[in-house]
Amino acid sequence: MKVRIYTTPRCPKCKILKKFLARKGIQFEELNLEDSDVAAELIMRDVFDLTTPILEIGEKLYLEDDLFNNDELNVEKLERILK
Repeated sequence: MKVRIYTTPRCPKCKILKKFLARKGIQFEELNLEDSDVAAELIMRDVFDLTTPILEIGEKLYLEDDLFNNDELNVEKLERILK
């Protein structure tokens, strides 16, 4: 399963998500959304909400609202996504 995380350097939620995935032993590729080519890639895929983090598993994208309840990682939902 290919896992990618779209992040920005000063994103506290990105750090939370990366730490969670690392604890689970899930390898991921991190892409910086401040890179215009990375942002353009998402826009070409009809993703216009570039609030980070964005998690990509296979071909499916999960936006920040899918992953967090306010500032808290939705661990239960993320566990289901990762199965």
